[in-house]
Amino acid sequence: MYARLRTENDGGVGFTSRVVIQNRSEEFRWRTRMIKNELEEFHRGVTFSADGSTLCAYDASKRALTVGKLSNDSVEDVFEVKTGERSHQWMLDASGRTCTTSERDAPTTTRECDSGRVVATYRSFNDKDEVTGACGLGYVNDGRQIASGCDGFVDVFDVERPGRTPVARVRTRTKASVYERLGSQGGLVSCVDGCPIERDVFACGTYGGGRGAIDCGVYDGRADGGRVASWASGGAGVTQTKWSACGNFVFVASRKNSKISCVDIRRTGSEVYTLERNVGETNQRVTFDIEPCGAHLISGGVDGKLRFFDLRRGVEVMPCKTEDGCPARWGVDTVTCVNSFAFHPFASAPGSRAFRGAFAVGERVFVDFDSSDSDHAESDAIEDPTSYFGVYLVDYPTESVPLDAPSTPV
Repeated sequence: MYARLRTENDGGVGFTSRVVIQNRSEEFRWRTRMIKNELEEFHRGVTFSADGSTLCAYDASKRALTVGKLSNDSVEDVFEVKTGERSHQWMLDASGRTCTTSERDAPTTTRECDSGRVVATYRSFNDKDEVTGACGLGYVNDGRQIASGCDGFVDVFDVERPGRTPVARVRTRTKASVYERLGSQGGLVSCVDGCPIERDVFACGTYGGGRGAIDCGVYDGRADGGRVASWASGGAGVTQTKWSACGNFVFVASRKNSKISCVDIRRTGSEVYTLERNVGETNQRVTFDIEPCGAHLISGGVDGKLRFFDLRRGVEVMPCKTEDGCPARWGVDTVTCVNSFAFHPFASAPGSRAFRGAFAVGERVFVDFDSSDSDHAESDAIEDPTSYFGVYLVDYPTESVPLDAPSTPV
């Protein structure tokens, strides 16, 4: 038996079911404060460690990771881990003791969460023997290896062997023969996600190349491995790739594109369905997560709302409905970007938990201090959206489901 989001049948036009959500977010919140410059302090990219003991989010203005040690009903300790350069991506190890970041013009670095001490660095070098900073970052081989995505290649490092020598280098962009260039991905590798069933296989996306260019691929990270499949997402640069729980599908999100595409890897480039969210024209990464049992996907948006999707049917399920029957999505009561959501790794475990997920609210805000007094008076009358910035822990009711119940696209 496992637990998943409880859905109920609903006769509303255009919606097949609704999700009953219990909002407990106000009990657990990390608040940020407004600072008077062009960089607005906010958290983004919330993520859990594999054992569920630690929660992490990145504060771009401080160039620091906010790491919280969790108990059943509270955040026990909060640590601030400073990074040297601006971080592109970050992740916690399985125990939550260390965090690894990919930084601009710097090696991939692992630090202790409680002290911030550098534990290891993984240096990638380009063809000119120059240190190049990674962008995309992910664990492969059950967390024993780190995949660092750079411009045109992915270096796979052994976690226990830091330095400049990767276990394997996988080329995403080749310049050899015309045949080899047919499936080549152009641009910087922006995201990496390890396959849950094939430990050496990972999916990655890239920036650049235009809307019609190949920007998604699946690769074998072994020394003699190579490209398994590649295709074009149709967006303006891939911001996230995520495997389904069964390992047969990859969900792809792109920059300035409100669609999340579900692609069947067994039929390369075959789009099963698309999920609609609201990301508008933002350049910010708006990340999603898939329920550990594989039944649902939750994503944020620029409208301050979370959207829930049933992956078996590829449809949106609504948190609740208003009195007039219109859908009322769940999130924060302001037009502020919900930039990331993460399921707790034990969200699918039956039994009582204080929370089963977390999401971060925040976006870059530019303040005009030269405006007139009347403009200030008018702006004061409007609620400050930065008052909602923070990280929220949330709970939702679940239902017990047999292990053989379908949880992937059909």
